[in-house]
Amino acid sequence: RDLEKILSSEATISGPYAQTLVSDNQLKLVLRMFAGWPPEPELFQKYPITHLAMEVRGGQKDQAFKDYPEVMKNARLVAIYYLRNFPVEILRVAESSGNPPAKNYKLSDFERAKLLMDEGQIDSALVLLNLFVSQNPQNLSGYITLADIYFNRQNFEKAAFFLKKAIRFDPTNFSTHEFLGTIYLNSYIEKGDDAFRLLAIEEWEKALKLFPQNTDLSDQLKIIRGY
Repeated sequence: RDLEKILSSEATISGPYAQTLVSDNQLKLVLRMFAGWPPEPELFQKYPITHLAMEVRGGQKDQAFKDYPEVMKNARLVAIYYLRNFPVEILRVAESSGNPPAKNYKLSDFERAKLLMDEGQIDSALVLLNLFVSQNPQNLSGYITLADIYFNRQNFEKAAFFLKKAIRFDPTNFSTHEFLGTIYLNSYIEKGDDAFRLLAIEEWEKALKLFPQNTDLSDQLKIIRGY
């Protein structure tokens, strides 16, 4: 549902996780795997694929880079989702696919904001992101992106405000709880108020409950908890 909000309606998704991510929305699909499937040299010219959904690292992505290097090297990251705690990237390839309809893909407000961020135009990106979340209050990616901007600007209060909105939309996402705990820990370091340390512990405990195999976070939690 979030993916449908952050992309334009004419988006066509492909890749190993595309079928999963279009099952609850109206986005179009080109069914395609990379590892284990023979390369199709004209794939992107033949089909108006605008985005790929694939793992952050692994055989599918490696094979896609091997078979379609010109397309993949210019792919732009739009968002990351966690499917059963496994990170999956949404990559836009519309500009580099060589397919005329795909090249005419109109960016959504969210994608335009991400493009501005890539270009270092953060203030302009904030304007678009605030417009996006005002029009799409039930979303995940917009709030996470706003939280990330304010965190990098060391405005931890606003970062926490937006991330809590993201968590209300997707409460079982371990990564947002982990990020919120990090924000609270930085607030504790900045202000010295132990209440923020306790909030960080609370959020990291929630994240570990959702993803017990996260050993790095477990070790960090022991440090700030003291045991």
